[in-house]
Amino acid sequence: MKKKSKSPFLHSIKVAFIIIGLIILYAIGFSVTKVNLEETKSEIRQKQLIRIIRALVQPDLFTYDTVDTLIQTKILAPCSENAFTGIAVDPTTSDPYLTLSTYCANPGDAITIEGFNFEVSEQIFVQFIPPNGVKLTLGQANTDENGHFILETKIPKNRKSDQPQTIQVKTSVYAGNLKISGTLKDTWDKIVETLFLALLSTTVGCIFALPLSFFAAKNLMERLKTEFISVSLTLILFPIGFYIGLKIVQIIIRWISTLTISPIFVVIGCILLAVIIFLLLRQLFSNQKIPGEHTSNKFRSILSKSTAAITVVVFCFLLSKVFILAGDSLAKSLGTFAFIGEFIRDMGEILEMILPVGVGIAASFIAVSLGSKISKSILAAPPIWMKKIISVVLSVAAYAGLCLLIINALNFLYEFKNIREINLYTGMIGGLVGLMLGLIFQPNYEIKIGNVIYIITRSVFNILRSIESLVMVIVFVVWVGIGPFAGSLALALHTIAALGKMYSEQVENISEGPLEAIQATGANLVQQVVYAVIPQIIPPYIAFTLYRWDQNVRMSTIIGFAGGGGIGFLLQQNINLLNYRAASVQMIAIAVVVSLMDYLSGYVRNKIV
Repeated sequence: MKKKSKSPFLHSIKVAFIIIGLIILYAIGFSVTKVNLEETKSEIRQKQLIRIIRALVQPDLFTYDTVDTLIQTKILAPCSENAFTGIAVDPTTSDPYLTLSTYCANPGDAITIEGFNFEVSEQIFVQFIPPNGVKLTLGQANTDENGHFILETKIPKNRKSDQPQTIQVKTSVYAGNLKISGTLKDTWDKIVETLFLALLSTTVGCIFALPLSFFAAKNLMERLKTEFISVSLTLILFPIGFYIGLKIVQIIIRWISTLTISPIFVVIGCILLAVIIFLLLRQLFSNQKIPGEHTSNKFRSILSKSTAAITVVVFCFLLSKVFILAGDSLAKSLGTFAFIGEFIRDMGEILEMILPVGVGIAASFIAVSLGSKISKSILAAPPIWMKKIISVVLSVAAYAGLCLLIINALNFLYEFKNIREINLYTGMIGGLVGLMLGLIFQPNYEIKIGNVIYIITRSVFNILRSIESLVMVIVFVVWVGIGPFAGSLALALHTIAALGKMYSEQVENISEGPLEAIQATGANLVQQVVYAVIPQIIPPYIAFTLYRWDQNVRMSTIIGFAGGGGIGFLLQQNINLLNYRAASVQMIAIAVVVSLMDYLSGYVRNKIV
């Protein structure tokens, strides 16, 4: 059956409507963006543009030592009853001097300033200096072939004084050899700061994005399934485990802090604890079993694991103290290399800071693992009606607790009034939701919990990626102050989301053959990732990380405008001060570094991938 041919007339009408629509669309765009071509024809704006372009193509890279000379004259503003004739000048002198059309004028009046005996074709900047010493620029002029210039200007308003005020010209004469300018030295310091700012943010982002990327990989998460009752136990035990972990760390730290221990004993304690941890772990991972002592072995295993966990916490805390003490000692004795000692001390403070959170998360996963075993025991035990009752009770408790956690997190941000009543109603709503779910789903109903984790992780990545690091740095500046540290934190947070997304997409594109082969052996999810996923993703992960470092170098030039340090902070200062020659140096430095980083990262990526 032949297709019915379209009418050429209708096709032309359709094309005409599309063209008219596009014209209207772009007309709205011109109107919204306020395109004003008349401004481009303004002589004032053209002169300003030419002045800026000329300054930009003359970067302040090198300079000479100069000898400055100040040429001054006096003017009375406003006029007084007593006549003022200014400073007497010998017209036959060969030294530079200034004359005024009048030495008595009111603020806002026009005057003419003339200069004689200056250097030929010299650019002159004329300043007005009231008694308070604040210099105001009156204008600039260029001398002619006779060293003469004329400048017509006005006396600044609101600068009244009974005393004569100063009009000054500053001239500079080159002396000495060519040398690197102070601007170039400052630019070098800031570009080094920018490179390491980007390096630290990329490293921190990579450390966090690497494990999180597996939770955002759909091909891994869709394999993760669990029973409904296990989900309820996870929701209950995860926050409880985190709270218990935090409390254990706080108790241990508080107890150790009350002891007065010599630094040498702290070091010895770390060494002994490291040996004890090694022996405990060796015992835990040994596969020896004693027949007939199953219960005794299980109790001994739990005791060994608990002892090892507490020992690891004490060891980490003492290790942080060793780093802090060693860092302080090295910072005092290394002189020029004191930064190495400061780095070691900072590592100790970071370890001490993240220890409670790390132990809390570890305790949460231990509690979840325990909950999984409990749920299997419940599902394996008869009768069915008892399983249903336990499932419903756990579901009510789980979703009531979840809603309470959410509402209290919101309360931290919004500071609700009558939080007790809100908690009561929220807990009731969560309990009703849990009751309904518990009645609907059977205890052994399989839930694709991996898809939920995937959606949550991807959503967090997308939210963080949608907020530019330029906005993030504003928050971090309030927290840690203006400087490169705030910029590093902002870039690191954005890097976690960006790298997490790229890493996860690479995991989703791996070959399924090795993964299926490992899965067929009965390996769990962690073993599948270690033996089937990681070997396939190492080269692209390195390539993505290098690319992100390159990108962070470019982004760090922008966050400096919001107080994030680096070369951007210096560039912003020079632009605000209208020092375009200095700004040109920073622009050249940024272009050179970005180009070199692009070539370097491209070369390394080609070698690895």
